[in-house]
Amino acid sequence: MGRMYWAMHDERIVGYMMLAMGHVGRERQADLDMDTHGQVPALAITRLAVDKRHERNGVGRYMVSHAVDLAGKMALDAGCRLVLADSEPCAVGFYEKMGFTRFDTGPSLRAGGLGIPSPAQHGTRGECEGGALVTMYVDLGRDKF
Repeated sequence: MGRMYWAMHDERIVGYMMLAMGHVGRERQADLDMDTHGQVPALAITRLAVDKRHERNGVGRYMVSHAVDLAGKMALDAGCRLVLADSEPCAVGFYEKMGFTRFDTGPSLRAGGLGIPSPAQHGTRGECEGGALVTMYVDLGRDKF
């Protein structure tokens, strides 16, 4: 299950993102320098898109910042520790500027690697495709987990 968010401008949708609960299993916890003997709860950005006419205007940054803020609010109530995102190879720099770090191991979110639905449930990828998806994360901090 997930929740869709839209960014609006002049009564038109200029971007959207889908957020869903996910987790990081033991196979990826070495990347996080933690060992919880279980799963680490996370909020996953399972889809993010911005209308081409509004790219580079801060819409994507705003939506990703909103996801991180939501996860921070959930951290104390639901134990949310991470924000996860799959990035097309050409968008890795965008996520890195937003504070995300690449996972070194494991399948992408959309390949079912983190408790997120498979690609068949998401449709096709964007025009920036051209390589394997790069799964990235923001750690909300040990003090909130």
